[in-house]
Amino acid sequence: MAFWRFTTNQAYRFGANKVPLFDYPTHRYILFTMKVYVTCLAILCGSVATAQVTDWQAGVKMDNMLFSSYILAHAGWDDAENDTLDVEGHPFYIITEDGTSQVGVELDLTSRADVKIELLPSEINTYSVYQGKLEKGQYGIYPKVNYKYDFMRSRTQPGPVNLVFVLSVNGRKIGQKTQTVSLRAISECPFYLADEVDETEEDLGYMFAAYVNEDDPRIDAFLKEALKTGIVSSFVGYQGTEADVIAQVAAVWATLGHQGVRYSSITNTSNSSQSVFSQRVRSLSDVLNNNQANCVDGSVFMCSVLKAIDIHSFLVKVPGHCYMGFYLDDKKTKPYFIETTAIGDAGLTGLKMGSEPAKKQAMGSLRGAAALARKDYMAHAKEFNKEDSEYLKIDIDEARELVKPLGQ
Repeated sequence: MAFWRFTTNQAYRFGANKVPLFDYPTHRYILFTMKVYVTCLAILCGSVATAQVTDWQAGVKMDNMLFSSYILAHAGWDDAENDTLDVEGHPFYIITEDGTSQVGVELDLTSRADVKIELLPSEINTYSVYQGKLEKGQYGIYPKVNYKYDFMRSRTQPGPVNLVFVLSVNGRKIGQKTQTVSLRAISECPFYLADEVDETEEDLGYMFAAYVNEDDPRIDAFLKEALKTGIVSSFVGYQGTEADVIAQVAAVWATLGHQGVRYSSITNTSNSSQSVFSQRVRSLSDVLNNNQANCVDGSVFMCSVLKAIDIHSFLVKVPGHCYMGFYLDDKKTKPYFIETTAIGDAGLTGLKMGSEPAKKQAMGSLRGAAALARKDYMAHAKEFNKEDSEYLKIDIDEARELVKPLGQ
């Protein structure tokens, strides 16, 4: 569970010295005595407070990296329940951990104390604080960080950020620590964690659903273009037949084909971690402006548009690849899969939008992409039902309970 290593802090020890108080005149004796008492009291309070914390360390989960996408996707999601774990036979308490908590402090209390943890302002956050009375034990404390969300959303390149933590116990400042972390670009999606020390793994594949953005204002303009394909006269979700649902998807598919969107395999980032795996995901505007999409880009684009027109969609994540699908019915009983990388082979760029040859070509290429995806899904169908499997079917509606659109 521990995601940083403790650094030992030596506790202070003080003794008492006898002072020949009566060698001074009365008024000097009184003043001196008061100074001695005040000084000793301050030292004693400081030593007691320090002794109550045998060790503390500030740190950041995910291998000292802060993922803007992870923080934004979980903003507003809060798990108020405290968890208790066993660490080397001793209780370890997780305090106020939620979906945005990549930042925290570990400490070991020898007795009950009032604990205050401050995260000073930085370029990514305003002043943030945790304060509470804690019993003896080991703690992982995650202050509710007041992030500057607009700044994080606009972060297009990774770079270093200094986070400054201040620990106080019973009103006395114990110390201050500075942690330099790597803030990752908004386009970088963490999708898998592997901790060799703790021998734990966690699949974060659901994070790709955060790049599905049904609220993107560019979708309206895209749908206006899609009507020019002549395949449908309106987008009505499930108000028609199954054939009508396929036709709406075909109009979206055809529009991407007419705009010349091609498959691009660019996924790499500068992340060199051996325990946190991530990849680049293009936003809707990047796909439209550059006419390029990798398997994830094309899949989240299609899901974004389909969710905007009330057609239930899902992502299919398999080892090293991703495609998507949608349901032919509102009850989600009839899935229809699409291999989105096939859009580059749709053969629509040389055809006039709205013409009969173009409509026929669009429907044919969509059926071909569906056949490829369905073949792959059926070949691994049993893997999707296994626990801790790398094969995931990510329902976008259900994923919205965990993550929100990034709003790029």
